Amino acid sequence: DISLNFQASLDNALNNNLNLKLINNDIENNKILLLKEKKSKQPSLDITGSAEYSDDGRIDSGTETTKGSILLTLTIPIYQQNIDNSNIRKYHSKILQSELNYQDFKEDLQILISNSFKDFNISNIKMESNLSVIKASETALEILEQEYYTGTKTISDLVEEEGKLLAAKVDYLNSKKDYLINYFKIKLLEGNLLNEFESYLPSVN
Repeated sequence: DISLNFQASLDNALNNNLNLKLINNDIENNKILLLKEKKSKQPSLDITGSAEYSDDGRIDSGTETTKGSILLTLTIPIYQQNIDNSNIRKYHSKILQSELNYQDFKEDLQILISNSFKDFNISNIKMESNLSVIKASETALEILEQEYYTGTKTISDLVEEEGKLLAAKVDYLNSKKDYLINYFKIKLLEGNLLNEFESYLPSVN
C-alpha cells in the first residue's frame, strides 16, 4: 500500500499507540481516586427516623398512641495541619505529571512519524532516480556494444560501462531496501504492522 498519508498515519498512531492509551488510563484512574478523596473530605449529613404505634390492647377510642423521632447526624472532617489534604495534592501531582508525559510522548510520536515520512519519500525519489540511471546506463551499454563491434570502442570501455550499470542496480536495491524499511516503520508507528503480515502469521488455537 503506497497510498500513505501523513495525517491519516498520525491519526492512526495517536489512536492505536499502546503507550498513549496506558498514560491516558493512568490519568483517568487518578482523576477517579482524586474525586473519591475529595468526597471523603466533604461534610456528610445522615438522617435516620423511627416510629412507634400502640393501642394498649384497648377498644376504647382515643387510646391509640403514635410516637416518632428523626435523628440528624452531621459529620465534618477535621483537618490537622493539612495532613488530610496530602492525598489530594498527591493525586493532583500525579495527574499533572501524567498529562505532561502524555503530551511529550504525543509530540515525540509526531516527530518520529514526520521523520519516517521524510525518509520514506527520500528513498522513493532515490529509487526513481536510480531507475533512470539504470535505464540510461543500459542504453549507453547498448551503444557501446555496437561501437565495439564496429571497432571504435575497446573491451575496457564495455567493462567500465557494465561496472556503472552494476553500481546503479546496487544503488537501486539499497534505495528499495530503505523504502521498504521506512514503509514498515510507519506502519509500526501506526500500530498496524501486524495487519500487513496477518496472512503470513501462523494460526493460534
